Amino acid sequence: MKNGILYWMKIQRNISISLLEWKEKKNRLPLIIQGVRQVGKTNAVKDFGAKAFQNFIHIDLEKNQRASAIFREVRDPKIILDQLQLITKQKINKHDLLFIDEIHACPPALTSLKYFAEDMPELAVIATGSLLGILLAGILFSSLLNLIYYLPIVTTGFLSIPKTGYVKPKLEKIPLTMLVPLIV
Repeated sequence: MKNGILYWMKIQRNISISLLEWKEKKNRLPLIIQGVRQVGKTNAVKDFGAKAFQNFIHIDLEKNQRASAIFREVRDPKIILDQLQLITKQKINKHDLLFIDEIHACPPALTSLKYFAEDMPELAVIATGSLLGILLAGILFSSLLNLIYYLPIVTTGFLSIPKTGYVKPKLEKIPLTMLVPLIV
């Protein structure tokens, strides 16, 4: 707190860079972000969606049973989008981001990603989930998806905080095997 004003700092996570690179790919595929619970997957995608797209539509498949039902019943991406537009009351076009959160709650939604890749490659689709290990092990269409495993924040993330960033370049030159004893 300075002069009675509380300042909030956002740590730039490495995921931000990966998401921008994914968005700019010429032949972009749907992206799955997997990681343990409470590491910031949802917040990272929401921040990215708000900054990098005209509009983003957030569908949480644990909370929204109507959306889950759509994915269980339909495979055609055009019909899925039409139905999602009805329940979200948001128009979805090819310049938007469709964010499917907690996709592990509805395995057919995971299967639908390959149809988005084949039939609607221009639409940016990101799915997140923390319980995807077993589901992903049974899927054999990995060439139609991109996958990021999102880890809890690492030391270099903390060192990207404004006014401490000067330490980061020095630490990046040290091999990771040497960093662990220095941090502990």
